[in-house]
Amino acid sequence: GLQFEQQCGLSFEQTVVHMSYLYSVEHLWDTHAGPYGHWTYPGRPASAVIFLASFIWPHLKLLLVHVCYYATLSHRTRRNGNYWLAFFGKWTLADVLVMCVLIGLFNLTVQMSIPQLYARLKPESFALCETLCDSLPTPPSGQHDHKPLTALEVAADAALRFFPEHGDVLGGINCTSLCGWVETSVLPVVETSLLSHDELPSSSLDGNLRLRGLASMYAFCVAVLVSLTLSVLIESLDDASRHEPHELGQRRAARPLSRELSEPTELTMITSSSNGAASTDDGVFSTAGGGSGPLTFSGAHGDLGFEQFGSRRPLEAKSSRTRRQLVSETQIGIVSPGSSCLGGDRGRSHLSTEEIADFSARFAPTPSGALFTESMPVHQQLRVERARSRLCGSDWLAAAHTLGVLVQIMLTILAFSVPVFQRHVVGALPDALRINLAIDFDADYSMIRLAQLAAQAGGLDYFMSATFWVFIVICPLLRPLTMLVLLFVPLRVSQQRGLHRFSRHAASYYAFEVMVVAVPLIQVAFGPMSDSMLNKQSTPEVCKPLLHRYPNHSGTCFRMDIVALPGYYFTLAAVALFLLTGFDGSPTHKYLHRQLYPEDRPPPTCGNFY
Repeated sequence: GLQFEQQCGLSFEQTVVHMSYLYSVEHLWDTHAGPYGHWTYPGRPASAVIFLASFIWPHLKLLLVHVCYYATLSHRTRRNGNYWLAFFGKWTLADVLVMCVLIGLFNLTVQMSIPQLYARLKPESFALCETLCDSLPTPPSGQHDHKPLTALEVAADAALRFFPEHGDVLGGINCTSLCGWVETSVLPVVETSLLSHDELPSSSLDGNLRLRGLASMYAFCVAVLVSLTLSVLIESLDDASRHEPHELGQRRAARPLSRELSEPTELTMITSSSNGAASTDDGVFSTAGGGSGPLTFSGAHGDLGFEQFGSRRPLEAKSSRTRRQLVSETQIGIVSPGSSCLGGDRGRSHLSTEEIADFSARFAPTPSGALFTESMPVHQQLRVERARSRLCGSDWLAAAHTLGVLVQIMLTILAFSVPVFQRHVVGALPDALRINLAIDFDADYSMIRLAQLAAQAGGLDYFMSATFWVFIVICPLLRPLTMLVLLFVPLRVSQQRGLHRFSRHAASYYAFEVMVVAVPLIQVAFGPMSDSMLNKQSTPEVCKPLLHRYPNHSGTCFRMDIVALPGYYFTLAAVALFLLTGFDGSPTHKYLHRQLYPEDRPPPTCGNFY
């Protein structure tokens, strides 16, 4: 037979409120609570934070970055300046993260078929009809009023004409008669015809309340990311300009020493005797006297002096062709007057060619140009350039840093996977949906779920979601994982330094500390902001009948509040531990940095560094 299929759709969209950063600042600043004459302003702290983070600090930070880059400053001042700008620069991201959270939270969706909706509303049809009838506006009666009528005014005019109170249109609408007619005459016809399976085989009703980003929000997010990346780039350029000349000078300073150590026939060890006089013999290692004075190797072109077991003194190399230069600072515990660690018995013993070759290899300059890598305990071996090693030692300090990094990884995973807060929706609209349709908008949210919800609208919201993923999930995990690799995986020095730089830069994109402040900020700002979206003033056709049917003591039509959950406290703990193990300049970071750059003292510090 002949089949006829018809598809139709109805789309209705209304912007309930248009928010900008300036609107948010003003609205939060003016929002008051409490009885008249005793108002409180709970939104003012949030307003001040938004103003500082969005309007003042981004511009001031960029200005200071340019000053550190272009001004003539000492290495120490520039390095400390870049450090603190990178440390506090992430606070420009506060509004971006808040907007990512709001995009995820303002995502209220109702999806069901039309027959399902009718089945749930049918038991309350008469009461709902009376509620809607009582809230209908009074139709205009003037003959000279040519303004177009709204849909509700048209419905009110028709109801007044057909169901007047006491037969008089001036008496208003007889809601009891109107709703009785709807229940006995209209609904059965609708149910047997329009809502039958033959007439309506499939249907879908979608309702959404969603926060949609506009151009300025995405532009601000791009600007903040460019600013943070610019700080990282400038800091890396400053590090390169400082390290390269230093390492080149150290290699040149160590070259004469390397040549001298390769001539075994010219090598002599001098040790002071008990009366302070030094005894020497070309090509001979002497331990006579057992004195405690300084030990010195001397060769054909120069000498190498170092103090004995347990003391610290700069190692120096001199040559007839070069001036005396500092090579490195180290702690020597290899040779002592009472024992010959290079071979031989007590007293005189000649060094063999193999022993001196071994000595030359062990004390060859490292890639940094230093003769020794750092101040080490005796049991740790000196690194050679191509040797693979790990940075984790066997002492209690290494164990403490390792434990801190492992706990940091655990807290980070808990922070973004455990629910961080709950969305609690109150008001006449959610009460109506909860009672009649069994729809509850209360929900728990973890940071991973927020990152997923932020991308649901598609388009440029994917960019906002990616930003949230990078700062809240990816980089907070990358930092401790890379530090763990440095501690336990044997790598070459060049590989360790490259991974160390990457790990430092990953810490610049760690924003848990911003979320620690953002959650209370959202708690303060979220309620008033959502309350202004749906109320008796902005949407009277929705809120007035609902408040008449489902009243509440505050007269709220729709409001969303935020309640902190255990995930927030895991975030607090993760940030507190990150101050000790993860931040650039934390004790664990300095522990690794000392292993790789023994001559350097990274910020924050008041000490000397090159």
